[in-house]
Amino acid sequence: MNRVAIPLVIIPVVLLCSGLFFLTGLGDVISATGAAFIFCQSIFVRCLAYSHFIKLFVLWAGAVLVALGLVYATAKSIHNLITSRRAVKRLPVKDTGGSIVLITDEDCKTAFTYGLLNPRIYISKGLIETIDVAELKGVFLHELYHKKSRDPLKFFLLTALKDLFFYLPMVKELAERARFNKECAADLSAACRMKEPYSLASAIIKAARLSSASFSASSGLTGSGAEERVRRLVGVPGPATASLVSAKAVTLSVAGIIFVLFSFSAPVHAYKPEKCTTKHCEKHVNTLGKDCKTHCETTGHTPHNHS
Repeated sequence: MNRVAIPLVIIPVVLLCSGLFFLTGLGDVISATGAAFIFCQSIFVRCLAYSHFIKLFVLWAGAVLVALGLVYATAKSIHNLITSRRAVKRLPVKDTGGSIVLITDEDCKTAFTYGLLNPRIYISKGLIETIDVAELKGVFLHELYHKKSRDPLKFFLLTALKDLFFYLPMVKELAERARFNKECAADLSAACRMKEPYSLASAIIKAARLSSASFSASSGLTGSGAEERVRRLVGVPGPATASLVSAKAVTLSVAGIIFVLFSFSAPVHAYKPEKCTTKHCEKHVNTLGKDCKTHCETTGHTPHNHS
């Protein structure tokens, strides 16, 4: 028996022995699982007897979900800004202080508009040497549209909105669609000014051959849906256009919105615990017994007869 066959025999034997050992205690495992289920179920049923427990749970669940979205969106936005700024700072550039910054790396083939309040166009030397004059003009006009429209700031806000409502898939799909539409608008603007779409389409294809780093608060030439954008530019039919958002995303998002709205549908003071009455004690007298009096006194409920 060769060395390769030995593990093929040992592994099934070990697994078989482990399975037999597990079966010897399967009855005890099932019994313990059933007891645990009954115990957890009894606790759940008891809590259901007091509606304010459910209301408090729903209220805090909604509040925590919204707070998580706020914290996540803020932290991720700050992280993206810091990392993208560092990445841009590391680029070898020739900066004359104008609206266009030249990336002097000949191996880098990219163009993008970067900056929130003062967007600037970054074009790499490698891309300039790869494309012809007409294609370069198309790239410049595409990024000029992003600069004039302050699209880097809009893209940054779209990303923050998507992260804020991370529990609503519909928001993510709408944000991605909005970004894609802005890229198409930039393509159309450049093609109209050049009176032909082929130069820009060719530049996008050439730039897409090599992957380039993406930066937060920026718009890239080969960004959202580059392949579909090229087809739209040259009028080549593509796959059937998908709906704005998927049915699954709509269903999950509507459920999430309803849950959050329901959790905040009443003011906090409406969730005060019920006053302790004799009728109330009848619900838990079998479990608390004499402790019912202590329970009511320590929680500040209205005094009543516990005899």
